[in-house]
Amino acid sequence: MRSIQHEGDLHAGDRFRHDRDDRVTETATVVATRVDAYGIPHVRFTVTFALPSGRVSEAERSLSLETFFGRYRASVN
Repeated sequence: MRSIQHEGDLHAGDRFRHDRDDRVTETATVVATRVDAYGIPHVRFTVTFALPSGRVSEAERSLSLETFFGRYRASVN
């Protein structure tokens, strides 16, 4: 896993994964980063949910940088 210190270390297209206990794999693809009015860095990303049945869905989300890396810990090459 890369060491991410701040939002400038992330780039559009970077991908990260979270394997859930229910066998759903979430893959997050970074769209952009920004700092909000309170100085908190955020990550805007698309997340793809791959279900065991093979079904896939996608959504766009935004999380604080800290929360993002608390969930998406594995970098995908």
